[in-house]
Amino acid sequence: MTTLFFIAGCATKPDFNAITIDMNQQQVIELMGPPTDLATQQTTTYLMYTQKPQTLLHFVFLNNQLIEYGQENRQLGHALPSASTQLELWLSEQNKAVNPSAIAGCKMLDQRINCGAE
Repeated sequence: MTTLFFIAGCATKPDFNAITIDMNQQQVIELMGPPTDLATQQTTTYLMYTQKPQTLLHFVFLNNQLIEYGQENRQLGHALPSASTQLELWLSEQNKAVNPSAIAGCKMLDQRINCGAE
């Protein structure tokens, strides 16, 4: 009888419990992997992750420091909002001026976030 052993790659599972306030964006991405969506307006960045069909994880950074994060379970059948929409909502809740024309989706380049001109 032959026994086969398979060695899987060392893919890491996102570790939401290891996140702490004041981490920078790169540290969060190293723990969580690339975000599903993200948006930036001036010095505020919103990273969004979707897990399972209706679980939304969010991370809010001010000047590249994590100031808020959380998890929300959405009802089935309701579309998940975009990071731009979530950022606008978050800024309006903080009584900060919202400038929709300034919100731009950033791109992941070699595991780094690029929010500037290409």
